[in-house]
Order: sequence, then structure tokens, then C-alpha cells
Amino acid sequence: MEKYEMDKEYTQVNRLNSEKMDIINRRIEAELEKDSKINKP
Repeated sequence: MEKYEMDKEYTQVNRLNSEKMDIINRRIEAELEKDSKINKP
């Protein structure tokens, strides 16, 4: 029973981390796009 609870918590943490990573990645991509537009002659 305890193992199941731990697995559930771990899964929730992983889901949260992947959502955070998606947000961070989108933010980075947006920054890079902005930079490349500025740097183009």
C-alpha cells in the first residue's frame, strides 16, 4: 500500500516537472526566435 502511494506521488512530481520543462522550453524558443529576428540583416 505504501509503495503504491509513493509511486503515485512520484508520478505526480514527474508530470509537474515535464509541464514545467515544456513551459521553460517554449520560453527559450520564443527568446531564440526574437534574437534571430533581431540579428537578421
